[in-house]
Amino acid sequence: ESDQLDFPDEVDVPLDQPARVRFQKYRGLKSLRTSAWDPKESLPPQYGRVFAFEDFKRAHKRARAAQQRTTADLDPCGVAPSSYVAVRVAQVPAAAAAKVAAHVAAAAAGSCVPLTMFGLLQHEAKLSVVNFAIRK
Repeated sequence: ESDQLDFPDEVDVPLDQPARVRFQKYRGLKSLRTSAWDPKESLPPQYGRVFAFEDFKRAHKRARAAQQRTTADLDPCGVAPSSYVAVRVAQVPAAAAAKVAAHVAAAAAGSCVPLTMFGLLQHEAKLSVVNFAIRK
């Protein structure tokens, strides 16, 4: 037990297995700071779907310009920021519609957060993390 306290980074090697076999999944590096390291090595498969942009601002600008070109005269629902709109949704169960109407009325009275709606650009994912602040 005192050896464990004195040398906490030492690991015992099983007697029935050679150390080179036991530790073959690890590699030795001369320096963690200067050694070459592949940043995409051993990542989970889900990370393959994440896309990294070289220049996010340029990609965003190009996507917005393309969206404006393709929907300039086709999109009757384009709304300026901070505008009030009326949204009509067909085939909604009465209970769900009543719940939404109650929420909108409560938001207008200031007793709960407002109902917000967002549109997606062509290549945006349908599931997004959105950070924003609403000020009254």
